[in-house]
Amino acid sequence: MAFRVHFGWQILLKFLNLENSAVVTMAAVDYWKLTLLSSLHYLKF
Repeated sequence: MAFRVHFGWQILLKFLNLENSAVVTMAAVDYWKLTLLSSLHYLKF
């Protein structure tokens, strides 16, 4: 889980490479939400 979130950060920083940290942060939060929701989905079923 933690590794997946960290990997998401690396992808965002590498491919987006945006100077606007707010945009990167929002994208990272969205990625984290999707990761958490998918994890909860697999745990539930």
